[in-house]
Amino acid sequence: MGGCPPVGPKTALDLADAGDPHALGCDGSFARSLASLPVSGGYATLSLRYSDWCHANWALVSTPGDNFGVDFWVENSYGDNESAGAVAGTSAWTAMVNGIPKARACAVDNFKYPPTKPGCTGWY
Repeated sequence: MGGCPPVGPKTALDLADAGDPHALGCDGSFARSLASLPVSGGYATLSLRYSDWCHANWALVSTPGDNFGVDFWVENSYGDNESAGAVAGTSAWTAMVNGIPKARACAVDNFKYPPTKPGCTGWY
């Protein structure tokens, strides 16, 4: 009997390479928010998500308001990162990064000029 069983449906390294958390079944009851913060003057919420099942992190932005947009990303301490954008009235998420190292989510309001400085969660 050798080795450890696979982590979830695939290993974390398989999923960390730009995998969609929804398409791969890593969201839902297998995921939780590690941290959240308001962005775009409170018109949107940025969350750092983590899946125990897939051992992966991603960023999620919920934007219920209008007349703004948000560029956001997730990054881990290994230097892996994935980015996405969201516009008013939508929710969007990044692809996943390896969740074994610490990770954080960041966002910047892309409707202001000059753009705002990025806001980031802590490292989790």
